[in-house]
Amino acid sequence: MWFVGLLLLAAAGGLFYGHRSKERKLGLIASTEVCTVDHLRQLAVSMTEGLGPGSLHFAAAIQGKVRCAEPLVSELGEVQSVYYSMSVRREREEARPQSRGSSNRNAPQTRNAPQTQRTSDQLANSQRDVSFMIEDATGQLDVDPAGATFTAEKTISRFEPANAGPQSLRLGQFALDVPSQPIAGDSKTLGYRFEEQAIAVDQEVFILGEVTDPGGELKIARPVDGQLLISTKNRDQLLREADSGAKIMRRAAIVCGVLGLLLLIL
Repeated sequence: MWFVGLLLLAAAGGLFYGHRSKERKLGLIASTEVCTVDHLRQLAVSMTEGLGPGSLHFAAAIQGKVRCAEPLVSELGEVQSVYYSMSVRREREEARPQSRGSSNRNAPQTRNAPQTQRTSDQLANSQRDVSFMIEDATGQLDVDPAGATFTAEKTISRFEPANAGPQSLRLGQFALDVPSQPIAGDSKTLGYRFEEQAIAVDQEVFILGEVTDPGGELKIARPVDGQLLISTKNRDQLLREADSGAKIMRRAAIVCGVLGLLLLIL
């Protein structure tokens, strides 16, 4: 019983850490000023006149449309995009016999009915991004996506049932020949799941980061000790999501903590 109590206390600690992380994100989004491109350019001019070029370091958020002269083409959905993430997983079902032991080591063990367990393994995954521009009603601003945290829209979510023997997987630009390979244990391949998320050209995005002007070129990028958020969700959606997630994690942490302490005491 004490072991379960310790596990619950550990879970409470992890949930509390997640709660604090959500609260920090909520505070960051709520406190960062949403600016237009024109306002940021005027700010850069003022900073250059006062302190010289390259002196601007300003935390800001901006809402606008994605523009890119040389976009990526996502592998599965073949979407013209500035960011995409894809994965292909094999899903299988495995029957594992359950043994029921006896207190007598010399006594034979009895076997229960096999228990079916669904598992998966990754066959392929890829994530790519490219520099782009964000455009609002007042102009365009360069975006350096290096080190960004992306929230993208799902472009592909497809399950292909498995065939008997070898199988050729084809979707968009992706191609993979899967040989018929025996898997240890009583296992059956159910099929293959394709998943992809992307931020498409011309899509509306919300970006939060640091506006700088190295070499006189204005851009928004990841700050040295902070985050760069690039999301297809708008500011209000992100605020609601972070607030809801923080509250759920806080309640779950309290429940796990109380139950864990009670089990340790009992």
